[in-house]
Amino acid sequence: MSRLNTFLLLVLVACALSTVAATNRQREFFIQLGRLQSEAHQMAQTRAELQYEQGALSKTSLIERVATDQLKMQPVTPGRTQYLVVNVAADAETGAAPDDGDGLTELPNGVAGAVPGGAATGVVGAAASAIAGEGAGVASVPNVASGVRR
Repeated sequence: MSRLNTFLLLVLVACALSTVAATNRQREFFIQLGRLQSEAHQMAQTRAELQYEQGALSKTSLIERVATDQLKMQPVTPGRTQYLVVNVAADAETGAAPDDGDGLTELPNGVAGAVPGGAATGVVGAAASAIAGEGAGVASVPNVASGVRR
C-alpha cells in the first residue's frame, strides 16, 4: 500500500504544479491583454486626432493662405496667362526636337512639355514663361489649354 500512496502523492504533486503553472500563464495572458487594450485605445485616440488634423489642414482657406504667404503664389489672372503655340514649321526655327513618340514636346531650353490630345499643361506654360524670360514663374502660370499642333 505504501507504494500506491507514494504514487498517488506524486500524481497529486504533479497536478498541483500543473495547476500553478496554468494559473501563472493565465495571469500573464491577462496582463498582456490589458496592455494591448491600452495600446489599442491609445492608437484609436491618435487616429482620431490625426483625422481631425487632416480635416483642419485640408480646408481650402488654409491651403490658399499657405500658398500665398509661404509659397508666394499669386491668383491666376488673364493678364499673366501666356499661351504657347507650337507647330511643325516653327520646330525648324526654334530648334525643337521632333516628336520621338513619348508624348512630350521638346522645347529649346531642354524643357519637355506634355501635350496629350493637344492640350498643354502647366509644365508647358512654365516653359513659355522661361522662354519669355520670366525665370521660374511656375506658380504664376496656370494650366492653360493652347493650340498645340504637331
